Parts: sequence; structure tokens; C-alpha cells
Amino acid sequence: MAPFLLLQLKSLQLSLILLLLGFLPSPIKGVPPSTNPTGGFTFLSSTPLHIGKFRSLTSSLYSLPNNLTASYEIVTSTSPENPTVPAVTVLAYNTTSKKFTIIKEFYPSLGRLSFGTIAGLVDSRDSTSSSLTTIKSAARREAWEEAKIPETCDVDVDPVGRVMDKYVCTELYAALATFEGGGEGWKEELRDQEEQGMEIIEIGEEELLRIVEEGGFSVVGEWAVRRGLELWRKKYNN
Repeated sequence: MAPFLLLQLKSLQLSLILLLLGFLPSPIKGVPPSTNPTGGFTFLSSTPLHIGKFRSLTSSLYSLPNNLTASYEIVTSTSPENPTVPAVTVLAYNTTSKKFTIIKEFYPSLGRLSFGTIAGLVDSRDSTSSSLTTIKSAARREAWEEAKIPETCDVDVDPVGRVMDKYVCTELYAALATFEGGGEGWKEELRDQEEQGMEIIEIGEEELLRIVEEGGFSVVGEWAVRRGLELWRKKYNN
């Protein structure tokens, strides 16, 4: 056998041995077949467990690849027409003060005040001419409702939506809203009692990142800030 072919054969044998011993990653491990994106899981039925004001909890039954079944508790929106209605987070930037707008409000999951961005679900009041136009419309509406930022603000949206969690159907989009003028304390009255204690805060980039690093935001809130900052840097070449 030619020396070159012998060397290639020995190299292949060594690779197979290392692969079997777990020292090399399998080229197909963890990669679902392109012809079967569900991985062999088949949806069977869905049973509502709780229907709330904005969110619902549903038990979804699936057939597994081994022919057994399993139920998963899934969080959806309350809309029966579209349980996977998307949501948008908005990091607002005031071009006059050169500061960002964030919100400090009560987080019932923590039992205390925490920081977040403007955010909300897309609803029937938003434009439906295209998916991104709808997201921009929702971003402007939420910016006005939560922080009294003019609906004429310029909005940039990350075109790629991300599912919030393994067990949450909501697809989340990050947006940047830029506007002129204004300042802290624009919000003159509350929409409802759930907004008691809400503060609209204008903050510089350095202070914003300090709060992020200290864990002042939730996981979603931190993601919204970082994606918003990426859109801001891209817009202003910072």
C-alpha cells in the first residue's frame, strides 16, 4: 500500500477511536434531521389550565419519539386567535439629553422594585401592513403609553424575533426608539393601579451598563438593553 494511503487510513482509524472514546464531537450529535424539524415529537392536544388578563397557562400533550407521551405546561397569550402573539421591548434614546429611558417599577415575581425597559404585546391597535411595520407600530404605542414618548419617534427594530423561553410561546423583538426633547416625569397619570410607583428614568450609557452588570434587570430586560444598545451604536456609529 502506498505510504500516503497508509497514513490516511491510520489517521481515519485514530479519529474513529477518539470519537468512540468521546474525545471528538460527533458531527451529527444534537442536530435534528432537516426533514424532521420537530425531532419526532407530535402535538396531540391542548388543555387550558388558567386564563389570565394577558397570559394563559396551557397543558400541551405530545407524542414522543419512543411512542410514549408527555405533557408540557406552556405560557401563551390570552388571544384565542393568536396564542403566540409577539411582544416588543423598547430602549428609548433622547437625542437632546443624550440619555436612555428606562422604567423602575414593582416586580411581583421579586416582591420589590426593579429596572426594565418599555415593553408590551402587539395588539389589534397596531398596523398590520407587514410584520416589522406591526412591531414598529407596537413599539411607538408602548413608548407613548408607558413613558409619554411622542409617537412620532423614530423606531429601529431587530428583524429577528426570539422565543422568550422553552415553555413560553411569546416571540420577542427588540427595538430602539429615538426622539427629541422631553425629560423625566412626563407621565402625568397612571393607566391603572398596577402602575403605582412606576418611575420614568433618563440615564447615561455608563450608568445603564453599571445597572446591567449589577443584575438590576431581569434576563429579558438585560437582553432588551443590550440589543437596544447594539441598534443605537449601529444607528449612530458609536
